[in-house]
Amino acid sequence: MKITVTISDANAALIQTFLDATRGVTFCTHGPLDMAKLTRMLLEDVALMVRRPGSWEGSNMATVMTSHGYISPSSLLALFVSLGIRCGPDEKQE
Repeated sequence: MKITVTISDANAALIQTFLDATRGVTFCTHGPLDMAKLTRMLLEDVALMVRRPGSWEGSNMATVMTSHGYISPSSLLALFVSLGIRCGPDEKQE
């Protein structure tokens, strides 16, 4: 799927400042970032929130989405149950 996103010039400049600050970082998961790679990485983390909720990426993205009011812990649990995802101290996710 291909998407197009429009953001304000002010936000683009702030994000570019962040991207510029990450240049030269070598111990990272996605290599050097640009706008497209950053967007792809964040969307992948949303997918991990559903596919591997116990992963650090998925659990941290759930926190971000909760902070924005899109999910609550109970609605996230209901989503996992509806998808047949079980997680607990004795459950292992693949």
